[in-house]
Amino acid sequence: MKGKGKCKKCAAKPRISVDEFKKSFYEKGYDKWLECSFDEYEKYDLPITFKCKKCGYEFERTPISLISHKFYSPCPNCTRD
Repeated sequence: MKGKGKCKKCAAKPRISVDEFKKSFYEKGYDKWLECSFDEYEKYDLPITFKCKKCGYEFERTPISLISHKFYSPCPNCTRD
């Protein structure tokens, strides 16, 4: 099932379940960088809180944006360094 947003790029992204998000989270190795409460997951495009294991910075990001992009560092604070 595809999204129905106005942005063509976002509308083409598939909706994902919490199980699919968990699988992608671990496959991409984000568990080495981030702590995440999967209990917060309601919908693929609603932000949830992540905490960086390296610097302790807490930030919000949508699950779909995290797994749809390649990050050198998924933490916005560590990326600045």
